[in-house]
Amino acid sequence: MQVYFVSSLKVDYLPLLTLAFMVIISLVFYKKIEGQYYNFIKFLNIKKINFHFVSAVLIFVFIVEVIDFYGKYSSAKSIRQGKTYTLEGEIYNYKLKKGASRSESFKVKNIEFKYNNFSTPMFFSNQYFEDGIITDGRYIKIEYIKVNNSNRIFKLSYK
Repeated sequence: MQVYFVSSLKVDYLPLLTLAFMVIISLVFYKKIEGQYYNFIKFLNIKKINFHFVSAVLIFVFIVEVIDFYGKYSSAKSIRQGKTYTLEGEIYNYKLKKGASRSESFKVKNIEFKYNNFSTPMFFSNQYFEDGIITDGRYIKIEYIKVNNSNRIFKLSYK
């Protein structure tokens, strides 16, 4: 078997920590930042956007980043703890859908795998699909985890 894909399983803390720092600083110095914000808007001579709205957007972005981080962290933790599945067999029922992004699906021994080349970070998304590795009849070995009722491939080998 030749290894075709292995997930790096990297969980990047920097975006989360940066946003957390920004939210904490914003809360501690809220009144000073509010005054500076309105001075800056006045200096640029642009339409005034409510500071409370801008603060709410920042907090919303932070919450979204926390949710995204937790998903990546729990997936990596499941793999490290061995809560994984392994499957070998031939690919069948391969489907390719092209649109704004590329979606693919296939089955091996009645287990379905679906992925999108844009929205499947950390896991197999067949970025080099021109290689022709994922095709009906190809014998593969897949190591995967279950995430929200879908099977996410973190290692793929083929013959």
